Amino acid sequence: MTELQLKNRIELFLILSHSAFILLVVALYVFGGFLFAEMTTAIALMVPMLSIFITAVIKDFPLNSTLKTVPSPFVAKEYTLQKVQFIAFFIPSFLTFLLSASILLKAFNLGFASFEQFKIFLGVSETAFGLYGGFMLSSLAKKVNTKLGELNANILWIELADPELQARCLPADKTDSKLWDSAVRTAGVILEERLRKLGGITDAHLTGPNIVNPLFGKDGTLAKKFRVDSEREGYRNLYAGIVGALRNPYAHRLIDPTPEDAMASLIFVDLLLRMFQDVYTSPDFTASPKEKSL
Repeated sequence: MTELQLKNRIELFLILSHSAFILLVVALYVFGGFLFAEMTTAIALMVPMLSIFITAVIKDFPLNSTLKTVPSPFVAKEYTLQKVQFIAFFIPSFLTFLLSASILLKAFNLGFASFEQFKIFLGVSETAFGLYGGFMLSSLAKKVNTKLGELNANILWIELADPELQARCLPADKTDSKLWDSAVRTAGVILEERLRKLGGITDAHLTGPNIVNPLFGKDGTLAKKFRVDSEREGYRNLYAGIVGALRNPYAHRLIDPTPEDAMASLIFVDLLLRMFQDVYTSPDFTASPKEKSL
């Protein structure tokens, strides 16, 4: 059983128990155990707490739906909560027994000298339910949110194919936008350095988009790799665009991207590095497999 499942079961228990209290009071009123004013007063003391528990369940609907969409192994991981389960259900079970017994005692005029005494006891019991529910449910909610944060971070943590990109660009703290800013900036540097190295560019003054034309221009060092000129032009535009749109902004400004945006940028750079490697190592990159075998 996970923390979220335990939280859901406690909420369901509290809702069902309070609904049963109200039905019990109404049934005893029908059989003459309570006056009408006594019945309405008792219900008025119990309805607010029932409303709070129902609201808690409604607030959990989006969270339950989110975790149901997450693939294994994240939702399949179990946690040992046996001791917590005992405490979690013993206290409300005891309070439920106590409150049910008090309602029956009052209906048969036993144990309470007046309705005022019963009303005070009912108010104290509902306060105890509220303290229990507030402490237990809020504690479990914090644990669930912590687990969900870890889950989201693990989903973002995709292994990159390029070893250098993997080693240099994935931050230790996956939630720190400043570290992701540095990660994307480093990825841009790796891309530019790889273009320089494999393209044989030695001019240190060429930076950014200016290093793309010597590689993918008509007379570029990689131009002969393409048999289709439009594809060569497409590669030139692609790499010039990504260097200008991704490398330059991060090199000159503090972007502080969200982890999702930063990881998407790293994945795209990873793809560009693989595509560039394919062009560099292929004798005739745009030839069809059949043509290459000839």
